[in-house]
Amino acid sequence: MSDELKSRNEGEHPQAEPKKTVVPLAASEIQGNPKTRAPESAKNKPRAKRSPLLRIARIIKKRLRGDRPKWTDRAIVVLTGGIVFFALMQHLDMKESGEQTNRLICAQQRIAAAMETSLGQSQIAFAKTTAQTEIAQRAWVSGGVFPRPPFGGGNYAARIVIENNGRTPALDVWMAKKAWVITKTQRRDLSLPAPTFTKRDFLATIQPNATPHLDVPFEIDQEAIKAEKVRYYIAGRIDYRDVFGAQHWSTFCLYLTPGGEWMFYSKFNEIDATKE
Repeated sequence: MSDELKSRNEGEHPQAEPKKTVVPLAASEIQGNPKTRAPESAKNKPRAKRSPLLRIARIIKKRLRGDRPKWTDRAIVVLTGGIVFFALMQHLDMKESGEQTNRLICAQQRIAAAMETSLGQSQIAFAKTTAQTEIAQRAWVSGGVFPRPPFGGGNYAARIVIENNGRTPALDVWMAKKAWVITKTQRRDLSLPAPTFTKRDFLATIQPNATPHLDVPFEIDQEAIKAEKVRYYIAGRIDYRDVFGAQHWSTFCLYLTPGGEWMFYSKFNEIDATKE
């Protein structure tokens, strides 16, 4: 009876299985177990560095899934944003500096062009002023012929007068002169051909307003002159140098009128530059 009750109680209340005791393994046993030991390749392989952008993407993905990111991930997001912000500000600053530099360069180029134009105009104005000054201050030498009393056995004499009308001396003055007698038989219109000179006289220096002269005696036929059968000419050329070092020349040609005066001929009265 007791055995039957015992078996019935065992059927109604089965015996609990004994608890298994988990004994933790030592680290040496885990390392010695090939199943629990990490492979050598995984141990020696360096851990790959994650890009900040990938970490940001991972954080955003976690936020979308409702996961709370770690504080390190938040710090990386903040630092990356700060780096991007400062890089953008530096880029804008450099861009603005480059534009300012470009504007300064353009302004300097315009100033240089204006200065170059002004310098060119100043040089032109200075050259014109210098030329005008030289024209106003240089020596101006010309020649003329006047009658004078006869001398030296001739019945007539002419005086060649050289005058410096300039404001400075005429240096190294040379003069060539010659007298011609043209008759109707030679030239019907009594005109003078282009004069040529073979001899020059050195007159040295002629000061301003000075009037050195040379006298030329010769015989004339007063009746032939009045009848316009003959004409007497005196022509000459003067070469000189001004105080600025420029060479100059002038020519003169006059003829004796029936009234006894000397008149400038229509030709061979020239000068190297016009007095302005």
